[in-house]
Amino acid sequence: MPIQITDEMREAAGREAKRRNPKIKHHFELEYMSGEQRDIVGFLGEFACKECLGLDWRAGIRENYDTIDRGDILQTDIVVDIKTETIPNEILMKLIRGQVGDDQPYGRRLINQEQIPLLEHYDYVAWGAFSRGMNNGLWFSLGYLETAFILEHYRPTIRTPFGTRYNEPCMNIRQSQLKSMYGLSRILSARRGPETPASGGG
Repeated sequence: MPIQITDEMREAAGREAKRRNPKIKHHFELEYMSGEQRDIVGFLGEFACKECLGLDWRAGIRENYDTIDRGDILQTDIVVDIKTETIPNEILMKLIRGQVGDDQPYGRRLINQEQIPLLEHYDYVAWGAFSRGMNNGLWFSLGYLETAFILEHYRPTIRTPFGTRYNEPCMNIRQSQLKSMYGLSRILSARRGPETPASGGG
């Protein structure tokens, strides 16, 4: 079930992106999206993912961005990093129906090499996506995975599985290995406690 982005979410994402922008160094550039647009998409994805997991998306917004993001969800002793991407609509619809192979374009979820050292601080990584060019109205869950599994089974690579090269080395996680977000929701529900401010729009 996709999550509908509300006007309140958009206002909060725009506000937090402006607050965070002077403090952030983007790990890579995108031709189709400015740095500020990416920050807004990141915050919207974080808010929507929290909503999907049954959490209050307003909780956890950081007081400032002077330090490195410790994770997007800090729930008692569980830390979750949320990654958001935009994907062409036709491909995204196929992806969420399981009709895109791991070795086809958009069949992998990427973690840039500069973000890899941060993984040791997280217990889980969750992915979601918006349809590119459609005003980020609906957020779709792509799944989650344990960071221990990622670190054990993946290494940075510059080569895509379909014969081209990434702009920079990255871990390319197979979509088929991601687990349903319902599982992560159950984990968080079982160990729910007051959330620590964490939001960074990752």
